[in-house]
Amino acid sequence: LLEGEFRYFLGRRIYRAMKRIKGHYIVCGCGRIGFLVAYELMKAGKQVIVIDRKRNVESKLEKYNIPFVLGDATEETTLIEAGIERANGLITTLPGDVDNVFTILTARELRKDIFILARAIDEASEKKLKRAGATKVIKPYLLGGIRMAQAILRPHVIDFIDIATLGDIDLLMEEIKVNKSMEFFNKTIKECQ
Repeated sequence: LLEGEFRYFLGRRIYRAMKRIKGHYIVCGCGRIGFLVAYELMKAGKQVIVIDRKRNVESKLEKYNIPFVLGDATEETTLIEAGIERANGLITTLPGDVDNVFTILTARELRKDIFILARAIDEASEKKLKRAGATKVIKPYLLGGIRMAQAILRPHVIDFIDIATLGDIDLLMEEIKVNKSMEFFNKTIKECQ
């Protein structure tokens, strides 16, 4: 009884807090990849709301204070509850390409301008996901296979990339946009010193 009341109270508090979140990222699907995406975004200081239909993800998300909506990401009402009209982007990592396509179509109908990152399971699905409205498509199995091969072919390069991107050292790679008014526009790194 107490646990039920506590969950209800906590759920209401999280629901009210979600209504105030702006500029967040909606992660659809909380499997292995979806959870990692949400966790890494939160670790980087981004606000995240996860959507999943399975109740067993509640305790994992609550443990890391990640707000969530229990529901179907292919449904308009669920995306609206997750604040799609205020979100910076949507990441769909559902276990099937068909669900990812439907989620993208629904999201595009609600927000024409939102950034959508999609996970493709099947190699042939990339075109369909893009046609549905995905801004960018990631194929984790392809990337994983290539990375494993590179670990054999170029182990030192992979070690460096791991240290630079996954390590706990103070080394960050950043992207900087250079425009025509900057002194190093159209120059090599050597020329910029």
